[in-house]
Amino acid sequence: MTTGAAGKATAMIETIQALFDPDNLFLRYALVMGGLASVSFGIIGTFVTVKRIGYLAGAISHSIFGGIGLALFLQVNAGLTWFDPILGASLAAVISAVAIGLVSLHAKEREDTIIGTLWAVGMAAGILFIDKTAGYFNLSSYLFGDILLISKKDLIYVFCLDAAVLGLSILFLTGFSVSVLTVNSCP
Repeated sequence: MTTGAAGKATAMIETIQALFDPDNLFLRYALVMGGLASVSFGIIGTFVTVKRIGYLAGAISHSIFGGIGLALFLQVNAGLTWFDPILGASLAAVISAVAIGLVSLHAKEREDTIIGTLWAVGMAAGILFIDKTAGYFNLSSYLFGDILLISKKDLIYVFCLDAAVLGLSILFLTGFSVSVLTVNSCP
């Protein structure tokens, strides 16, 4: 073995040893979370890319900041300790998706109007709620996350989310396929 190959082999062995070290539970959680997240990201990301609805996905993902801000505000100011930022984010995402869906189906407004509005209002509401919440919050951890701070509760939550995404994808596979093929087959 050359010196470079020996160094890489040593680094790989050390990484594997670190994964099985009982003191490095956070590292195992991070690895499992990466695998679990890739299931939903792969399914949803493929659909978003093929349908060319990246702007829609961006609006929903940015509007959840309002839900995070509301959850932090209610935890500190109203004493609702059970209202996690993850719950607030999930509710904001569902409300945003339903609002965009209802506008696209029933309203005379163009979809991009409501998409842009939800994007801006969600971010602004999140900033206002967090500004009015007493205490210090590390906003970058809510905006970008930290995979090394994953808990067992987070793993269970993402596993359930994966099961829902996978189940709904299988249930509506024909509809998704027709939707994608219809858009891409027509001139």
